[in-house]
Amino acid sequence: MITPVTPLLFIVLSLISSPTSAPAPIPPGTADAWLWQREHADVDAVARFAEFSSGRLHVLAVDDGFVQHDPRLVAALRAARTPTILTVRLSRLGDVAVVVDTVAWWRARGVDVRAVEIDHDCGTASLAAYATWLTTAKQALSTTTTTTTTTTPLAITALPAWWAHPDHAAVLAAVDDVTVQLHAIRAPALFDVDDALRFVRAHPTLRVALPTYAVTLKNGTPIFAVADDVARLRAVAVQVAWFRLPTRTDVTAWSWPTLRAVDAGPVVVTPLSVELVSQPDGAVDIVVVNSGAVDVPLSPVLVAGALVVDVVVGFRLSGGAHISATQARYVAPGARVVVGWARAVRGGAVHATLER
Repeated sequence: MITPVTPLLFIVLSLISSPTSAPAPIPPGTADAWLWQREHADVDAVARFAEFSSGRLHVLAVDDGFVQHDPRLVAALRAARTPTILTVRLSRLGDVAVVVDTVAWWRARGVDVRAVEIDHDCGTASLAAYATWLTTAKQALSTTTTTTTTTTPLAITALPAWWAHPDHAAVLAAVDDVTVQLHAIRAPALFDVDDALRFVRAHPTLRVALPTYAVTLKNGTPIFAVADDVARLRAVAVQVAWFRLPTRTDVTAWSWPTLRAVDAGPVVVTPLSVELVSQPDGAVDIVVVNSGAVDVPLSPVLVAGALVVDVVVGFRLSGGAHISATQARYVAPGARVVVGWARAVRGGAVHATLER
């Protein structure tokens, strides 16, 4: 856990840029992670996180107008005694009462709330105003009775671009904890490992958020966090928080074996392969296979020699021979994903290859 960073201390830390001056990375099993689901939260992920790490679980409690009140999730957190950070995601800053009310609601139900975290992608020009808002929120989180004063720590997510602006020091001084988001900060890439490494080496004591997911851009282009790239950063980062935890039905996020492998050390990404499985009616199923140990981004499949090609739910066919997923997705270790089927022209044979 990061201790509060004073402006003076932060300036000193910012001057440390040599990789040899960085503390040793935390061992596997001590990282934080986010459970980032609005509805139908995968409560099994809470128990699996408790087995995976002794760190804190950041739970999406408020997402602008959405408020998470799933009783199953509350019960799972309480049963696992999970150290919990309640994440309040705000596109616009408003009344700090939402922060206070969120903490009160979850604590009243027995959840071990360690802090409340504000997730607000503040532009650098507004950092001074954000620092003022955070100061007000922190004051509101302090409760005084006739005998004691209870304060809930205030945390934030931060953007690397803030470090180029002098007002970032006021923001850091207003809070108790910070996690720097190193993903989804420069379109169209999801994660640039070289940029991330430079930031971590310049600021070795800061906790950083590492991506485990894929997204589809508005133009339909899928972008991914690749396991071996993220593993390079995990090897040097002192404190990390995984965004986000695997869940049963989320093919846009890594599986548990991949998260465990990357958290533990370097990984090798084995390329996917395509198999054609013959059917009794003469057609062939087109199957993408992951024979490796970590998740691999699913790339399009090109089909040749076919008279007819069709796809299964979740995939699209273009140009009569190009099969792609309708959303960015991974193929888990050992998985076999049927993407479609084809029938060969008379006297010919179907061929299928992955687009590289």
